[in-house]
Amino acid sequence: MTASSMAAVNMGVYYVLVALSDWKAFFRWTVPFRLLTCTVFTLAVIGGRAPSGFLGVGLWEGLGALLTGAALRYEAQRTPAADGADA
Repeated sequence: MTASSMAAVNMGVYYVLVALSDWKAFFRWTVPFRLLTCTVFTLAVIGGRAPSGFLGVGLWEGLGALLTGAALRYEAQRTPAADGADA
């Protein structure tokens, strides 16, 4: 529990710092990995290797990935490309 909590705090700090620096490439990379987390957690519950509560975590990650991807797409359509300045 301690290790998981510490990892969650660290990831939260990463997200805040990345958001403050407006580094969109980081958020683009989170989309496939959050979808992977959704898939792994869901399959673990279905396969009986994880408690049913993990399904909520998987669905939360999947929803977060979809919303992040949609927000990035929306912003890209609204803002002209800056010649890779955010890559």
